[in-house]
Amino acid sequence: MSSFRDTFTKDEHKEGTLAYDDSAFFFFAGAVLCCIVVPWTYSIIYSLIWPEHKVHDEQWPLYSEKGSKLKYCKSSTMVEKVDECKAEEKKWSKRFSKGFWIRAVVLCSLWYLLGLTAVHCMNSEVEVKSFDPFSILGIEVGATDAQ
Repeated sequence: MSSFRDTFTKDEHKEGTLAYDDSAFFFFAGAVLCCIVVPWTYSIIYSLIWPEHKVHDEQWPLYSEKGSKLKYCKSSTMVEKVDECKAEEKKWSKRFSKGFWIRAVVLCSLWYLLGLTAVHCMNSEVEVKSFDPFSILGIEVGATDAQ
């Protein structure tokens, strides 16, 4: 069985310990954070600008669970009820609830982490290494099978 030193070192006269690419994690973390932060920010801004869409979609959906289109009563009483619900949701006190502030703090923290990863990626001097089997074998790129 091979030892740890045999596995993680190369020939000592050629190179020392293998150099791993530590900056790739930050590129990956930044990409994952972008996939989370950007849509979530859009969702929060959308709900702040048009809060009545959420209550309208929940209480009076356009389609049933089976996919058929639903029609609602257009009487004056029903229209007033819908307008009252929309007016209630448009109040600023409803928009800035405790849950909103918790989501906002978490979202700001994620934006901060994204900024830190972006700064780290821009300041990293090491380029992301690519897999090059020719350099591992110590031969040139255009080498023949016999070489």
